[in-house]
This record gives sequence, structure tokens and C-alpha cells, in this order.
Amino acid sequence: MENKARLFAVLRYLLLLAFGLLLLYLAFNGQDMNRIISDLRDADYFWVFMSLLAVWLAHVFRAIRWQMLIRPLGYRPKLTNTYHAVIIGYLANLALPRMGEVTRCGVLNRTDKVPVNALIGTVITERLIDVFCLLLVTALAVLLEFDLISGFVIERIQALFAGTVSGAAVIGIIAGFFLLIYLGIRSYFRRNKFKLLRWNFFRKMINMLAGFRKGFTSIAKMENRTLFWTYTAVIWGFYLLASWFGFKVLKSTEFLDLGVAAVILALGSLGMAAPVQGGIGPYHWMVSEGLTFFGLSREAGLAYATISHTSAQILLILILGAVSMLAVFFETYKRKRQERDSSDSS
Repeated sequence: MENKARLFAVLRYLLLLAFGLLLLYLAFNGQDMNRIISDLRDADYFWVFMSLLAVWLAHVFRAIRWQMLIRPLGYRPKLTNTYHAVIIGYLANLALPRMGEVTRCGVLNRTDKVPVNALIGTVITERLIDVFCLLLVTALAVLLEFDLISGFVIERIQALFAGTVSGAAVIGIIAGFFLLIYLGIRSYFRRNKFKLLRWNFFRKMINMLAGFRKGFTSIAKMENRTLFWTYTAVIWGFYLLASWFGFKVLKSTEFLDLGVAAVILALGSLGMAAPVQGGIGPYHWMVSEGLTFFGLSREAGLAYATISHTSAQILLILILGAVSMLAVFFETYKRKRQERDSSDSS
């Protein structure tokens, strides 16, 4: 049984990796690689540094915010250890999707003896808040660029129907389509509720939603909720700045404003949320497609996606992760030595 579970995990890993590589291939297939390489060669690396600085500061404030969630549990881990746990979690996500959440809990258990079971609830709370913030950023992006985005979508759908459908009709068709899907799912679930509950997937989903509810209500136990939400706004503010600073890196994207940065942040976050190692493939495809909304060529979009993903999502995490792993190693060694000396003296 254990061997079957291990084989399934390996196959799932390979399948997700293959899916990411397929999207990466589809994104770059047929593009002018010489132009992409030329754009990367002419990049302004001052703005690369500024973008990386913004991402790093977001990680620091994420560690501070996580510390606030842990304190109501009766534990007070050191901020440096909390930060290292967050970074090592991101490093683990480069190897295995969603592995980072468990990894960072294990790191903090190792350095500060905080029970993993207690930490899991705080991570669920964080993930729920991130989803909520992503929805807000997406809504903000649509509001800021509504005319352009809606016009682009309607134009594509009208092209699909050879221009025989008006814009109002397209919106009506889309709304009716999603309404029919919703009503169909609702009707099916009502008729097959008890059958569905037998499925392991639906039981996990119900348990996850219950965990979200429990984790979210734990925010009420914090001493300073206003500060917590301020840190949350700061984190996403730095993400937005990182996206905007990234535009300044390339001549083909330097004219884009914060409204476009919000759109690309939302699309990039969705790409990184895909269950693929490090978002490789989905991130490049979604960001490059999104930038075509604003009149950029696919090559320019891929150049931006490549440099932002490689620098902020891979190189930065690899460097910070290596430093954090060394720091955790020495911290753990130091604590064990102190415990051993204390035991010998007694």
C-alpha cells in the first residue's frame, strides 16, 4: 500500500511537471527567440534589483504577519526563525507544489518547538487571506482597465463568431452560460449530495472549508487586528510595486502603469498558484497572454515573464533559501548544544 502511494506521488509530480513544461513550450513555440534574447540583453538591471527588493520586503512582512497569527496560540517564535521558515517554504515549492506550507511549519517546529499541528491552522488562515487579497487585486485590475479588458474579450468572442454578434449579446451569452453552469451544478449536488460525500475528494474539500472557517475566526483572537490587516496591505502593495518595477526593466514595457501592473499581478499570481513546480509554464503563459491585452507583442510579454520569473521566483528564492537553510542549521546546532550543556551541568 505504501509503495502504491509513493508511486502515485511520483507519477503526480511527473505529470504536473510535464503539464508545466507543455505550457512553457506552447508559450514560446513559434516566437522570435532572437528578439526575446535581445530584449533580455538590453534589460535595465537597476529595476531588476528594485523589483527583487520589493519581493524580499514582501517576504519579510509575511514573516511578521505569520508571527502575529502564531502568538495567540501561546508561542512566541523568534522573528528571524519565522522569516527563515517562510523562505525555506518558498524554496520547497520550487521542488514540489504546495510542499512549502508543510515545510515551513516543520522548520519552525525544529527551531522554536512550535507544534506542527498548531501551525497548520495559521497557514490555512494565511492561504485564505491570500485568496481574498487575490480576488481584491483581480477586481481592482478589472475596474482600472475595464474598458480595455472587456473590449478585448468581446472582440475575441466576436471574432470567433465572425462578427455576427453584438457586444451586448456577447455579455448576455457569457452571463447566461455561467448561470446555466451554476444552476446545473447546484441541481446535481442537491440530487447527489449523499453520493458525493462518499468520494474522498469531496470529503477533503468539506474538511478544507471547515479548516478555513476555523482559521479565519482565529484572527479575532489577535491583539492588534488593524496592524495585521495593515501588514497584509503592505505585502500586496510590495507585490504590486515589484510588478510595476518589472515593467521598467524592458524598453518594450516601461510605459505600462500601475493599473496594468495590477492586471499582471493577478494573472501572475494565478499562474504561480497552479499546482506546478515554481509556476513554471503557467506563469509565463498567463503573463505573456495578459500583456497582449495592452498591445504588446508575444515576444515582449515572454521577455517580461522570463526575467520576472527567473529573477524573483527562482534566483532570489534559491539565494535566500540557501542562506536561510544555513541559518536554521546553525540555530538548531546552537540550541542542541545548549540543551546538551544544560543536561551535563545538571
